Amino acid sequence: MDISDKKQPARRRFLAQLSGGLAALAGFAVPATAQQAAAGSVNPEHDAWMRRAQGQHRQLFHATGHGDGAAMLMAANYLDIYVSAYGARPQHVSAVIGVHGTALPIGLVDAAWEKYELGKRMSITDPDTKEPAKRNIFAVGGPISIDTVMRRGVVLLVCNVALTRLSNSIATALSVPQAEVYNDLKTSVLPGAVVVPGLVVAMNRAQEKGFTYVRAS
Repeated sequence: MDISDKKQPARRRFLAQLSGGLAALAGFAVPATAQQAAAGSVNPEHDAWMRRAQGQHRQLFHATGHGDGAAMLMAANYLDIYVSAYGARPQHVSAVIGVHGTALPIGLVDAAWEKYELGKRMSITDPDTKEPAKRNIFAVGGPISIDTVMRRGVVLLVCNVALTRLSNSIATALSVPQAEVYNDLKTSVLPGAVVVPGLVVAMNRAQEKGFTYVRAS
């Protein structure tokens, strides 16, 4: 008998075992359509703000504290230098500022600052009165104020988790319903600012889409 004939049964057994193993692995594989469905399950409206920041160069400035307007200063410098030193066109450079923590009041109107004593709560002093601020001192009136940088296309993100936590704290201190305070704060967001479900996820989504990240304060 030819030696090759003796090898045939063993070879057939090996191929059968290999086929069975591959079939078993296939049973654990997630169909491509299921993977695509999972990847696309995010509400597209949560990422809608990115359509306002479509420049070739895109950066997100993360503000956890007010830092005397550090986030706005850095965003303005970023826009200026790309144009003046690198020759980029303004429409090719996009900046986003995300606020939470003690930076959260940056995204709220004066009425909320006064009503809920946000200057006192966040230890923010009004440079004019030298007292705890009863107005949003970052909102208007200077080259790095929110209104100025937003006119230049900067997108302001406000964290909904932070809004919820602040409303919990205020509601407890004032003995009023949390939902009442939360709804008031949410409607007190500066015009043009965007409330995102959670800033930590918005930053992740932004980086997945090509934004770079800078901790601003």
